[in-house]
Amino acid sequence: MIPTPVLRFNPIADKVPKWKRIYHKWRGIQNMPFKSKYFVGYDLDGNSYWEFKNVNNPGRYRRIVEPAKPDLSLVDHKIPPQWVQWLRFTRPHHPTLEELIADKQRQELLQAKIAAYEAKWKEIPLKTAENADESRDMSLEDQLKPTFTEAELAEMAQVFEKVPQQAAPAPPRVPNMAAIEVEDIIKHYPENGPDTVLADGGRQRDHDLKMDYVEKERDDSGKPAEWTPKAAVRRRG
Repeated sequence: MIPTPVLRFNPIADKVPKWKRIYHKWRGIQNMPFKSKYFVGYDLDGNSYWEFKNVNNPGRYRRIVEPAKPDLSLVDHKIPPQWVQWLRFTRPHHPTLEELIADKQRQELLQAKIAAYEAKWKEIPLKTAENADESRDMSLEDQLKPTFTEAELAEMAQVFEKVPQQAAPAPPRVPNMAAIEVEDIIKHYPENGPDTVLADGGRQRDHDLKMDYVEKERDDSGKPAEWTPKAAVRRRG
């Protein structure tokens, strides 16, 4: 962790004139009742940050940034992330110049380490006669292939053989009406058949009706029923 530096010089002296810094310091005094806009601080590029009263919400100030060079587009200005958090009300206090300088030193140190590691890797040759890395000569497909010995493959095969294999579920059994006995079909014959309505001699006729029912069940087994539309019923209105 980089310690917070102690400022022995003004880092924005060459970016903001002295008279303007005095004016901003006076504008930063918040005890004066006639002021509606207050100066908060600078970043390392000389941009100034302000707070002013919100007419729609008096309990919350609005926050803005005024670029040091108004002639440039807003896209060309790089605002530090610490000030962006303050502008979006995600941090309670504004960043100081010491905090911004410490973060800049951290970034410079990180970039220096990255450049040193890149230079170190560039010095390492890809292929040498003394120490050739086989993984660099192999293609990506060959590197991803698993390398097992014959003993390991035999051990894995024994393990797979001991694992119980689940049998495939049997397909649903569709009854073959032609192979079903006549008695089994007659069991499903409706009980309120001709026996209950016929008089003498009804048994023979009832048997004939049951056999017709058997033949019909055998012929219509597995066939979808035909659609027979019904006549619309007129409504009397």
